[in-house]
Amino acid sequence: MDKRESLHLILLAVALFSIAYIFFANAITDVYVTIENGAPVLVQVTEMYSVVQVLFLMLMTAIGTYSFIYLYRSLNKIANHSKKQKLAAKILEGDELRLYHLILKKRECLQKDLVFESKYPKAKVTRLLEKLNRKGLVDRKPYGNTNKIYVK
Repeated sequence: MDKRESLHLILLAVALFSIAYIFFANAITDVYVTIENGAPVLVQVTEMYSVVQVLFLMLMTAIGTYSFIYLYRSLNKIANHSKKQKLAAKILEGDELRLYHLILKKRECLQKDLVFESKYPKAKVTRLLEKLNRKGLVDRKPYGNTNKIYVK
């Protein structure tokens, strides 16, 4: 899970918690009603929400919906890989698997970006890419001082 997905997950949790808090904290209030004989009767009624609370609920709903859609789409990107890519992901282990997932997310990327995102040394990324290339999972093409990596 990358930083954006983590941020959206936190935003979704905050939005859901805020909505639930407003709905359930102010949900029912006690009202005493006096009937003709003068005896007060306790009645529980739902409380009306203020304009500020309604606007806050609308904002939290919008944020929660946006975060949910973002997370849903990012999970679908991973789920929509081809059979070969899914099989490869099951066979790979450790650092190869992590690097392959980074490449799959982007479909094509620069090798220097993989070094930055994976936080692996350049030599390790080069060795891992050579292994993935030999297995027929990725393709490397020279691109300036670096390589462009493609998913096969």
